[in-house]
Amino acid sequence: MNFRFLSLALLAGVAVTAANAVIIDDFMDGARFDVVTPSGPGPIAAATPATVLGGLRYTLIGLLGAPKGNAILDVANPADLGYFSVSTDSRAQSGAQLGYGWSATATPAPLNFNMTGVPKLQVNFVFNDLPMTAKATLNGVASRTVNVPGGVTAGTPFLASFDFTGDAVIMDVDTILIEFVTAPGSDYTLTRVEAVPEPASMLALGLGLAGVIARRRKA
Repeated sequence: MNFRFLSLALLAGVAVTAANAVIIDDFMDGARFDVVTPSGPGPIAAATPATVLGGLRYTLIGLLGAPKGNAILDVANPADLGYFSVSTDSRAQSGAQLGYGWSATATPAPLNFNMTGVPKLQVNFVFNDLPMTAKATLNGVASRTVNVPGGVTAGTPFLASFDFTGDAVIMDVDTILIEFVTAPGSDYTLTRVEAVPEPASMLALGLGLAGVIARRRKA
C-alpha cells in the first residue's frame, strides 16, 4: 500500500475520533470567582448551572496546611471565556476540585453517562508553573492519578489523560470528580475536559479507513 495514503487514512481516523469525543466542559459559561484567605471563608464549594455534562459544574477551592496567603478560583470569566484557573500566593498551598454529577452543596441528578466508547478522561492544561498532581474519580470508586509537570504554557500544553479502559464502572458513570493538589504558590489553567476513545480504537479506525482507500484505488 502507498504509505502516503496510509498516513492520510490514519490522520483521517484521528480526525473522526476527535469529532466523536464527548465534551464534558469547555468553560464557556457558568462563571465563578472565589477567593479564600487565611481568615476565611474556606473552603468554598459551589454547584453552578452551566452548559456541561449533567448541567451543573461543581467547584471547590481551599487552603491546605497552615495557610499564609490567598487562593483564587476563576472559572468562565466573561472577560476571558474558556478557562478554569487557580492562582495561589507564594506562601500558600491550595487544593481544588472540579466535578460533574457530584456536589457537596446540592443533589444533582446522576449523569447516567456510558463511557464504554470514550473511556479516557482528558484535561487540557495550558498553564502550570510548578509540578502538581491531578486525580480523576468515577462514581467515587475508580480513580486514576496523573503527575502534571511544571513549565506548561500555551505553546507547550499538557494533556492529562486518565484511562479507565476495561473498568466496569465506565458502563454507567453517575459522578466525575477531578482533584488538584499543588505545590505552594502554584498557578494553573485548564481549557477543556472531555472523554475520548482509547488509542486502540483510534488506530483501528485509521486502519479501517486505509483499507477502504486501498480498495477504492484498486477498483
